[in-house]
Amino acid sequence: MALRHQDLAPYLSASVFKSAENISVESIRTGIKALLQNNPAHSSTKKTVKNLPDINHSNDDVNIACIHYLEQRVPAWFKGGSEILDKYNHLVVIVARLRTCLICFTDNALRDRVMARISAEAQDDAFSSLKRLLPREINTAFVSNEEIKTLWLNGIHRRSAVRPDAKVLAGSNLESALNPLSDQSFYFSSIRSASKNIEFDNIKPVIGASSRNSRIWIGPTGDWTTFVKRSRMLLEQVNLAITNEISTYQPPPVLAQSKLDIGNVADAYDMALVPPELLDTDYNSSDASKALAQRWAYEGKFEITNNKSNADFDVVVTLAGSRIGKLHYAFEVRNNDEIKMQVSTVESDWDDDHPDAEEALKICSRKDWVTVYYDSGDAFSRGQFYQMQFRDMPFDDWEWVNMNGFDVSKEKPMDDGKFVIDNIGKDDDSLFTLVAKRWPGLTPDSTAQGWLICDDGAMESADFIHLNEQPPCLSLIHVKGSKSKKDERSVSVADYEVVVGQAVKNIRHLDADLLAEKLNSNAGNKIATAIWHNGIKQDNRAAFIEKLKTISANYNRKVYVLQPRVRKGSFDALNQLGEQVTAEKKRMRQLDSLLFGAKLDCMAVGAEFYVIGEDDSAAA
Repeated sequence: MALRHQDLAPYLSASVFKSAENISVESIRTGIKALLQNNPAHSSTKKTVKNLPDINHSNDDVNIACIHYLEQRVPAWFKGGSEILDKYNHLVVIVARLRTCLICFTDNALRDRVMARISAEAQDDAFSSLKRLLPREINTAFVSNEEIKTLWLNGIHRRSAVRPDAKVLAGSNLESALNPLSDQSFYFSSIRSASKNIEFDNIKPVIGASSRNSRIWIGPTGDWTTFVKRSRMLLEQVNLAITNEISTYQPPPVLAQSKLDIGNVADAYDMALVPPELLDTDYNSSDASKALAQRWAYEGKFEITNNKSNADFDVVVTLAGSRIGKLHYAFEVRNNDEIKMQVSTVESDWDDDHPDAEEALKICSRKDWVTVYYDSGDAFSRGQFYQMQFRDMPFDDWEWVNMNGFDVSKEKPMDDGKFVIDNIGKDDDSLFTLVAKRWPGLTPDSTAQGWLICDDGAMESADFIHLNEQPPCLSLIHVKGSKSKKDERSVSVADYEVVVGQAVKNIRHLDADLLAEKLNSNAGNKIATAIWHNGIKQDNRAAFIEKLKTISANYNRKVYVLQPRVRKGSFDALNQLGEQVTAEKKRMRQLDSLLFGAKLDCMAVGAEFYVIGEDDSAAA
């Protein structure tokens, strides 16, 4: 049977290349066929190019060539010789448009060989004109921070039993889900995000990108026409990126950033092998490759014995408890923004007769597997150096409220030092009354809406609990008066420590069932009479608790801290200082860290976290 291009519907996962001249798909096909006909000597597989007519296709300025071949290999579970063979039909599709091209492989082993050949320094063959797209070009062309769906993260922190070396995050928009504190020691090796410039049938596709491997993936195409159309659009986007016609992509500032200046990288202290086969879901390697990756990742041991005042170092390699010898690592930056990693044996301390010596040198020379940690705070991973910089992340989930007519230092109605529950919401200027009269709008012309109850006291769930029925939203509100009500009062972290701690401690009560149980437990106390519905005082909590029991599980959860110590005027003034550091700004940074910690605790249970300050602006 002769294959026709109309019969093909390739999965669109491609390595991306560029050239200084127009690319010939025929030349590349010839080079790949030559690799197929020369299997590595150590390979147990047999790859045969099918005796079929070459598949060619041209569409305007897009040229396409394909290779169909048969691979036969012994199953990994069979050790009885070559009597049983698995047979795989593989396809290579080369799509070129002017000076850019995509190559789709169904066989990752062949893809790795082609990528290695193109990356080789000395070239005089069909691949000599091709260059891999640089990581910044891949990211600029295909990555967006607007809707990040999946992140493959690698750590550059000091290895620890309580922190992962790598992790994968999935969600609807992960930029907001990144932890501004703990995720600063991770960088992304691969990412899936909604395209910023490409549309397929009026829909923005979600594109996966592995920038260090110069690879992108989208998924099934359905038919040949769709494959060609989408490939063309991708290549047009590549051209925009390499000609700087679109803005350079900037990764989320939370994550560690790559660096090309390695002059201050020094004092390597640890090395590990983290094969992409064990991390990337798109990396469809063979069972044998995965077994090899697992063997070296889990049984390999690497002891750095001679670190340098630069990025170079020596390391002793041991596999499954058997010492093989010492390797020397040296690094330099190439003119094309690539890091060259050169690995050589230390002749006086390398056992060439060890049964794993050849494999060890080959595996330890794979810069997409090697991860090195440095005391300078840097790390080498997936062929690139990264620097971890702990940044002061400003907390920006503030809400500003006009509190004119209320005493910002008065938390609740008091009479002779005693809390007067019946005065909440009446002729009183406390913050409790502000909440009772205006929540959730809190503006001077707001009226109370929804269910609101006060649960102040020992073992409280919150000072106030608010339930909005449509759309369903449960809010815990924690109120604390400022220790100063001066117009020029300064930022105070101490004013927030207790109330923020209470907010974190009680986030469990965002569970409607737990909250109903808690409120029933003290329903006989005086505080149980502090309840309102749309601003109208109620006799008891019974109706509120019944509402809690009937809301669906799909309700919004929010935590509020109302503490007017920080005023909008002083907050804005601090932000206008830019990089200038003052004592007041240092205190604000400390407060940012405290509030960010609370925000992350709330995010862990699917809740939003807000802090309410005083709006002292002229328009308030």
